Amino acid sequence: MYRAVACGGNGKSKRGPAFIGREPDASNNKTPKIGALAAVANHSRWLAMHEGLAAVDAHNDANYTNGNSRVLRREATRLVSVSQPFADGWLTALPDGTKATALDSGDFVLNAQRRLGLHLSSSKATLVALAAHGVEVDFFGDASSNAACQNRRHRAALDGWEAASRAVSHGPVIMGDKDDEKRRRSTTTAT
Repeated sequence: MYRAVACGGNGKSKRGPAFIGREPDASNNKTPKIGALAAVANHSRWLAMHEGLAAVDAHNDANYTNGNSRVLRREATRLVSVSQPFADGWLTALPDGTKATALDSGDFVLNAQRRLGLHLSSSKATLVALAAHGVEVDFFGDASSNAACQNRRHRAALDGWEAASRAVSHGPVIMGDKDDEKRRRSTTTAT
């Protein structure tokens, strides 16, 4: 609620945020910016989507059929995964001619299908044939992706960042060698 508030005892008033029955105080409380308000609206939509996907997961977990994923809470977990900061980096990276930014069409389709929670089209015909012969299959590719233990390098990188953020330096770090006292002394005496 906005109302006129007297300012500075000069008799002038300005429009400012105030709550009914309460004069503004000298705290740092400011009116939220439009971006913050939009984030709240988006947050409530995200929570509603997460709740809906949790209901889908409850149904899928209770009613497993061959071809579905055995991963519990798959859809809600996928939403959290794709909502993380920079999770869309591979989609928004502009190719600059290097191999690191060039993504093969097949890889792009596979990654997009995994991101959207769709059946993998590259293996669908084979998996349908296997399912017809009584073999348990996973059209989403979760079984093969989770069995490969491909997160070892990712965890190693996270451990490295954690160690770096927890490292304490009691003086200047020279050449990144906090542990090698001889090398640190030789570089400081050489300059």
